[in-house]
Amino acid sequence: MNEKEVLKNLIDNPRQPDIYEWVYEVESFLEEIGENNEEAWMLIDGIKQQGDAFHRPENLVALL
Repeated sequence: MNEKEVLKNLIDNPRQPDIYEWVYEVESFLEEIGENNEEAWMLIDGIKQQGDAFHRPENLVALL
């Protein structure tokens, strides 16, 4: 998959297969492309700490 396809998949399938795997995939993708958006990294940390209790993954999707 190219970068555009990976990004589309992450945006179209938030929380898939579950929130934990999804956020690690997002983190890995952002590291690969060298993204340094501080807000994105704060959201990733929040999702990792709170898991399913973090009800705002759409904020991270919006940043993607």
